[in-house]
Amino acid sequence: MPEKYIITQDTVGLFSQINKGLDLSKDGFSNAVRVYFDEVETALSQFLNPSVEVARFYEEEMESRLREKVEPILKRDSDTICVCLDRFLLGSLEKEKEYEDRFFRFSLCRSIDGQRVPRQGNESFESQIAKLRIKIPDISQKKVLLVDDGLFSGGTVEEFLRLASDNGIKLNVGKVIGFIGNMSVPMDKFDADIAEPIDNLYEWIDIRDFSPLGGKKLASSKTNKVTTSVPYLYPWSDGCGASLDQNPGFFDASQQMIKSFSQLVKAYEISTGSNGLTFKELVKAGFPLPTNISKTIPVSINERVTDYLDRCLRIVKEEQERKVAIFDMDGTLYQLDGVNNGFQGSKLEKEILRNAKAFIIMTEVCDEESAEMILRQGLNDPIGISRYLANRYGITRSDYFNVVWDIDPEGIVQNFETAVNTIRQLQEKNPKRKLVLLTSAPRIWAQQVLKFLRVKDCFESLYTGEQYGRKDEIFLILAGRYQPENIISIGDQVTTDIDPAQQLGMETLLVKDPKDLELLIR
Repeated sequence: MPEKYIITQDTVGLFSQINKGLDLSKDGFSNAVRVYFDEVETALSQFLNPSVEVARFYEEEMESRLREKVEPILKRDSDTICVCLDRFLLGSLEKEKEYEDRFFRFSLCRSIDGQRVPRQGNESFESQIAKLRIKIPDISQKKVLLVDDGLFSGGTVEEFLRLASDNGIKLNVGKVIGFIGNMSVPMDKFDADIAEPIDNLYEWIDIRDFSPLGGKKLASSKTNKVTTSVPYLYPWSDGCGASLDQNPGFFDASQQMIKSFSQLVKAYEISTGSNGLTFKELVKAGFPLPTNISKTIPVSINERVTDYLDRCLRIVKEEQERKVAIFDMDGTLYQLDGVNNGFQGSKLEKEILRNAKAFIIMTEVCDEESAEMILRQGLNDPIGISRYLANRYGITRSDYFNVVWDIDPEGIVQNFETAVNTIRQLQEKNPKRKLVLLTSAPRIWAQQVLKFLRVKDCFESLYTGEQYGRKDEIFLILAGRYQPENIISIGDQVTTDIDPAQQLGMETLLVKDPKDLELLIR
């Protein structure tokens, strides 16, 4: 059974926030929304792995099916209170006089660092909870029906209940209803009801997060009236939030979806008679200002949205046309003091083995002899010592690496002067060239090395051993995003650094001696 990439939309609801006097669901704009949804689905289907199936749900369907589940409960029991954790769902129910006193909407979203925070324009969690208490003073004696668009981990529900508890409200939750979710959602304490069960989820994205109307919250003003967010497409993000960061077609998919959203904005302008939708109008309606994490894509409050999107499209195109240099690390940027200037028998290997044994002693609470035996078992296992210990202790490889490979490179790496000089001269000669570090070493060690060599800021992208199985995978990603003839791979291993790159049409430089790197600047 294929995994499912779910896309949902509340686009009409979003644009209705901008112009509250118009019913956008009854004019040509609703057709434009469907076209936009079609084009987002097409872009994803075109670039995702064939084993992943894209499935979509319209806001009308979500609204209707959730109402069918919620309304009978409210009708049957006048002591039941509905708390909706979604921004727009059940809007029709909320407005009805019969339910308005028993309906409360709680606002929260995800920030860029994964924390749950209030949406733009909404008050703090504490203030929202206080308003809930004022609206329904005896809520602790009522049954609470919680509703959200999705129930997978149950984290949003748990966060709301924790916030209520921390602010002195103990809620009696009778049922939790979600539109999509899996039936194994860890809610043993509650009666969970899911309208559309999804047990083989690959990813779930509301398509507003592919546009300037959404994304993950980055920062906010003191009053939370103005915020910035990072949409899930390039040039704003690396696509990680939408599970597109390892996709070769990420840049092309980003272009297609940005173009489609721009057409949707133009359809809105025609429907409303607008002279040009600006970010000032979006902010006033409660939407964020889009940017990237480093905030290098500024947006003016008076700038037209379509003009800004055109600018972003140019940024994507310019990025695709850049020259790229992919550097291996071990044996290329430096050498070690082991056999043939390599890892075997080097100070680095010895330090890693000492750290690994200490890690085992600490984790197992055992003596050195026992730790040595476990270490040898791991070293002899075909899956490798990092996976062996990760499996044994129920941790990630990164957990292991962050302890064992956290080593100061000083006195360990050598013959690095030529590499450092070459990298700096490359940047001076062509500052627009993108430098990428591709290494099978752990991220913690790569970061330590780059910091020690003082070239950390030279590399825009860093791919390390935790992120991939073989270097071929990263070469494919980069070949899909950039023009292969504009890419050069530099490394000391023919089978991993040279051959895969040449097969994709890239230039290569085999480094047999550190001085070979000087060929890059001749």
